[in-house]
Amino acid sequence: MMTLARMAAVLVLGCVALGEARADDKAAAEALFENAKKLERAGDVARACPLFEASYHADPQLGVLLNLANCHEALGRIGVAWAEFREGIEMAARKHDPREDFARRRAAALEPHLMRLHVDVVATPGLVVRRGETDITALLAQDVVVDPGTYTIEASARGYRSWSTTVELHREGAVETVSVPALEPEPVPVAAAPVTAAPVAVVHRERSALRTWALVTGAVGIGVGVTGLGVGAYAWSEWQGTRDPAVCDHSNICSPAGQAQIASARSHARTSTYLVAAGGATVAASLVMLWISPQATEHTVVAPTLTDQMAGVSISGGF
Repeated sequence: MMTLARMAAVLVLGCVALGEARADDKAAAEALFENAKKLERAGDVARACPLFEASYHADPQLGVLLNLANCHEALGRIGVAWAEFREGIEMAARKHDPREDFARRRAAALEPHLMRLHVDVVATPGLVVRRGETDITALLAQDVVVDPGTYTIEASARGYRSWSTTVELHREGAVETVSVPALEPEPVPVAAAPVTAAPVAVVHRERSALRTWALVTGAVGIGVGVTGLGVGAYAWSEWQGTRDPAVCDHSNICSPAGQAQIASARSHARTSTYLVAAGGATVAASLVMLWISPQATEHTVVAPTLTDQMAGVSISGGF
């Protein structure tokens, strides 16, 4: 148990180190934002929106979020834009930012144009309802804001036949209601007539839980290590880029861009070191678990098919 706990701690540290390295890359977020603004000014909104979104995920700033919402509104995704303006209101309120009023006005302007989807169902045990690939089971019997478009609503439950329908939402301000009927139970299979057969010997090979954990841990460790090597290769390429005389001259005097590139290369190199170390430690933990795990066991069971004319015989064993 201690080995598993240490393994989990190493994995968490590796993931935190990688997350911090990405979150701290404000230079990349700024570059993404500037490129998005250029595309937006050129009228290429479709390509600008993903860059605004990537910039916001790299460094969540209120200004980037408001630009992203404006971009989505220009694309006609008013449901997403409204939700992002609403998120901007909350972020601005927490920071006492005067742009709260701007976000509030933009969200209010979109309100009359929003389209909502309302899904009603008849209760079925284990029911799951999806809108496309999105699970909306927790949103049933609610007016949910969605973008204009065509959606497939599918309801399913174990032991019941699935049901689906397609709905189109194009009328501004409309609430489209979809009623999911009671699902029909799957037909119960008819039992086949018993057939006389000779006893069958079945060999079950069981693997210990610790051994399974060891294999999973090893695979995760290798993945973390490979990720670290990839980050290290990227850091090396950044460092090599500073050899360009346009970036750093022979006296190692670098331009502001070169200094930023050197800082980025060092940050990625540290992240690579953490990840490779974490991966190595995790693989080592996996090997230890493999060493101490018990050997697999085998059980043989002889189980004949029963009929009215044949009595059952059960033989079991293990080694």
